[in-house]
Amino acid sequence: MKRQEIALSRKTLLKYSKIIMTVEERILECVRELPPQEREKVREFAESLQSRGAKRTPLRRLEGLWEKYDFILTDEDIDEARREMWGNFPREF
Repeated sequence: MKRQEIALSRKTLLKYSKIIMTVEERILECVRELPPQEREKVREFAESLQSRGAKRTPLRRLEGLWEKYDFILTDEDIDEARREMWGNFPREF
């Protein structure tokens, strides 16, 4: 191979490797190109994202919320409540 062909091959490889990169690899590449003060900002931002995610509590199902009340809600109960609620709703506008 000639030098020009090798250079084109490397250039092409570099072009396609950026497409295949993982998100983490792309972030790391971007951070490495930043000056030290900007890198510190990126670190602080990443840590703020982590702390925000840690504060979230997982959602609970309604059945789990009601279990301590010894309350059983059936499909029939829900259907009846819907009929009562929407029974007098005007059908025509």
